[in-house]
Amino acid sequence: MTAMIRPELFKFERMTVDIETKGELTTGMTVANRRNRLVRLGPQGKYLGYLSNEAVEPNVDEATGIDDAGVKTLFMERVMS
Repeated sequence: MTAMIRPELFKFERMTVDIETKGELTTGMTVANRRNRLVRLGPQGKYLGYLSNEAVEPNVDEATGIDDAGVKTLFMERVMS
């Protein structure tokens, strides 16, 4: 709620966020992809190699930083009024 009222108190980064639904790695978890790239690995001879490395469109503004003092001040202002 604070980020909606005073977004300047936060640092945001655009990134891709998905929900793992196939149960391959992290069943039901929210996964943030800060690189905004989808890398697919597969067999290449005896080893794993890159099958593809493509850009994906960010779909979320993720809060990655906060002005602690500013949020505390806002909270106290609202509580005391």
